[in-house]
Amino acid sequence: MQAIKVFSGGSCGAPKEVVRSRQSWLDSLTIEARAFGLRSAHRFGVLGSDQHSLWSYAMFRSEETQSFCKGLPLSPKDQLELIVSNKLSVLYAVTPLLQLLCRLASRLGVQVRCVEKIIVGGSCWPERLTELCQQTFPRAEIFCFYGSVELGYVAYSEPSEPLQPFPSVEVRTDIQNQLWVRSPLTISTDEWLASGDCVAWVDPVSASCTGRSFYLLGRLDRVINQSGIKIQPEPIEEQLRSKLDCSELALLGLPDSLRGERLALVLGPELVS
Repeated sequence: MQAIKVFSGGSCGAPKEVVRSRQSWLDSLTIEARAFGLRSAHRFGVLGSDQHSLWSYAMFRSEETQSFCKGLPLSPKDQLELIVSNKLSVLYAVTPLLQLLCRLASRLGVQVRCVEKIIVGGSCWPERLTELCQQTFPRAEIFCFYGSVELGYVAYSEPSEPLQPFPSVEVRTDIQNQLWVRSPLTISTDEWLASGDCVAWVDPVSASCTGRSFYLLGRLDRVINQSGIKIQPEPIEEQLRSKLDCSELALLGLPDSLRGERLALVLGPELVS
């Protein structure tokens, strides 16, 4: 079995080297082509740096399908110029980098019409990003996906819609609402792997492990326990960012002798000042 070495993003701790089978990425190419309508004639671009696993995957796609792929550096200004000059039609991105790119384009009044599809992974989708994307990329379809280096592709959706598992992907949850995944796209194709993320089922009574839609709530290790009530901070943070128009904030759980933990909101300098 041929192996591919790639570094995780560090969401489960320090970034580490992960070994995947080459076949799992080949299977991913087939699955995403069907789900997103991708063709070798598309001209691909990937936001970020060569340290990102999504960058490695995009370059793998380019080599295997003989399609054009351009790495787009971290500067949003450079990214905009390269997207237009290379007439890129498909973008791979993570949510924070796409948000920075769209904000700059909005300030500059720039519209990019060559982009037909945007494939986005990473953190939860902010509500305001849909409008920003539509302004910046008026011809683009937007697909959000959930996955990781260890799990591969798990599920996908349109922005703000529940996630639907990809074909051949099985999902279930444990007592903590943590998602577990088994599929031929993971690093261990015959075992159930813990995601480290909490989810909410659209249909909580279904017993099926395939085809069940779900909403991503956030990381298991960020759950706040206040008086026995489990609070997932990420959805609340997204609402506050939208209401306060502040990108830098965090909801934390601080020790409390009465309640176990109490909520604390940390604001970035743009509001504090």
